[in-house]
Amino acid sequence: MTNAKNQPRKRQVDRGGLPDDDDDLSAFAAKAAEAFGKPGVTEPRPALAAVPATVPAAPPPQAAPQVAEPALAPQPSSAAPAAYRPPVTDEPDDDEATAVSHGDLIRQATISVDANVAERFRRYQKREARNGPAPSNAEVVFRALDAAAGRYAEVVASRMPQPAPGRHFGAPVPGRRVSSEARLASQINYRPTYGEIAEIKRLQKQAGARSVSAFLDAALDAFLPPLKRAAHSTQDNQET
Repeated sequence: MTNAKNQPRKRQVDRGGLPDDDDDLSAFAAKAAEAFGKPGVTEPRPALAAVPATVPAAPPPQAAPQVAEPALAPQPSSAAPAAYRPPVTDEPDDDEATAVSHGDLIRQATISVDANVAERFRRYQKREARNGPAPSNAEVVFRALDAAAGRYAEVVASRMPQPAPGRHFGAPVPGRRVSSEARLASQINYRPTYGEIAEIKRLQKQAGARSVSAFLDAALDAFLPPLKRAAHSTQDNQET
C-alpha cells in the first residue's frame, strides 16, 4: 500500500475556467507556464553600462575670403601744419642777449634840466636831422657825456652859482634860491641800460654834483650850441 504522503503532489495549474481533467490541456498549460513564467513576475534586466557621451569635434576654422577694398580718395589732412623753425645762426636772439648780463637791460629814465638846455636840446636834434636821422634823446645825452670826459668836475663847478663879490653871507647852497622866481625846467626822457645808469651815478658822485639830473644838465649845457636869440639878447643888454 502506497503512502499518500510519499506520492508527488500534482501541480495545480490555473486553466482559466477550463475543466481539470483535460490531460492535453494540462500539459499545454504547464509548458506555457514554463515558457512565459508566472504571470505578474518579471526578471530584473541587467544594468546597461554607461556609454561615454562623445562631443562632435568642432570643424576647423576656415579663412575668410579676401575681399579687395575699394581705393579711397585722398582726404585733406586735418593735422596742424608744422611750426616754422628759423634757420640756426651764430647770433643770439633778443632773449638770449638779455640773459647774458643784467647791465645790458634797457630801462626808462627821466632827468630834469633847465628850460634853456631843453630848448637847445630839441634844436640840436632838428639840426642833426638835416644831414641824416635825428639822434634819439639817449644819443644826445651820451654825446654830451663823451664830450665832457675828463673834466666832469670842472663842468659841474661852472654850473654852480657863485657868491657875488664882497658878499660874506647868502652864499648859494643846494635847496635855496636867490630869486623868488620859479626855475623854469623841463623833463627829458631817455633809455639807458642798467650798466650805463650805474656808470653815470659813479661819475656824478666823483664830479660833486648833487644829483644825476644836475650832472647831466651841466654836461648838456657845456655840449649843446647856445641859442642865437639868447646871444643877441646878451649883446643888447651889454650895450645898454
